[in-house]
Amino acid sequence: MGNASSTGGGSAPNQPQQSGAPMSASPAAGDSTTGGVTLVPKSSSSPGQVGAGTDDSQSGSAPILAAVPEDKYALNPGTNETLHNKVKDLFPTPFDGGKLVVNKPLSNHFQASHTVVMSSIDPSQSGYKYGITFVGTKKYSESEVYPILLGEFSPAGGDLNGQIIHQPAEQWRVKLVSQLKQGKNLATQLTNEFRWPKANLAVTVANVDLEHRSGTVVADYMHTVFGRHAVGGMAIVGCNPRIPGGYNAVLGLGARLAGDKWQLNLSATPLHGSFHASYLRKLTNELQLVSDWEVDLSQRASLGNIGYQWEMPKSGFTFKARIDTEWVVAATMEKKLAPFPFTFALSGLAHQVKHQYRFGIGLVFQ
Repeated sequence: MGNASSTGGGSAPNQPQQSGAPMSASPAAGDSTTGGVTLVPKSSSSPGQVGAGTDDSQSGSAPILAAVPEDKYALNPGTNETLHNKVKDLFPTPFDGGKLVVNKPLSNHFQASHTVVMSSIDPSQSGYKYGITFVGTKKYSESEVYPILLGEFSPAGGDLNGQIIHQPAEQWRVKLVSQLKQGKNLATQLTNEFRWPKANLAVTVANVDLEHRSGTVVADYMHTVFGRHAVGGMAIVGCNPRIPGGYNAVLGLGARLAGDKWQLNLSATPLHGSFHASYLRKLTNELQLVSDWEVDLSQRASLGNIGYQWEMPKSGFTFKARIDTEWVVAATMEKKLAPFPFTFALSGLAHQVKHQYRFGIGLVFQ
């Protein structure tokens, strides 16, 4: 794998969700929309990773979405859950304190990682973590190899996060996510995803407790209507004795409009009065602008973000920055120290209203 991974010192991957709500965990390599992972990926686009960002220097004036489909699933719209991921990945994920990551390939199928985090803002996240990744031999394409097993263990708190992703058939993908803390199960989620060339259906069952009659079921469907434009919806049903009537339901709608160098994503839950819009514009191969706006009428709250990602492939620099409507400014800088297998990162965050400032430094051995 050799990909450097560095998230904020104050946040850990796959954080536990509240009981009764499905998790939105993303695998350390690969995700439910892009398929499997390869042991030597070309780049990483996970938010907050050291060395994150896609190198477009070799793609000419390639659009955000490939103009010519490489395979029959190139126009697959993905899920409503991942609708805004392309925009979120371009925003910086600041961290504080220090972080050291060592990635060590053990074989063609195994990779181990050692992470040391030092955070003064959130001491609970400080300490040592050990991660392991296994990639199987069932290959569907150059970027899809299954099964994938991901695990991360924190000896200090006894926390264990694990994921299993497998594709039994070309159109059927399964993902199991589990989170344990001191031997107790915090959350479990099972997703079955069915893919077609222009449609995607995902059914998720999360945190099922037959004894207490609680759990959550999510049905997610997206369909490409013409070109790269897609529409879809999502239904969430939660059962819990503490809920009046024993259950509740939420209906969500989603849409994506995309061109060669732009993408607009829209999602809403009309009955709850929430709305989310995100926009991406690729100005050049090196510079991309993004914006994001969320409104919750029931809470009378809204939050907007605007940011950019600027890459300098020849020098190995990647800059990300954002500012939101609460006057929070954040930025990250990442530098690949070629020809050495190191990646160096700096992070900063300033909350102008609360007069809070955070700084971080990271180093990854690949």
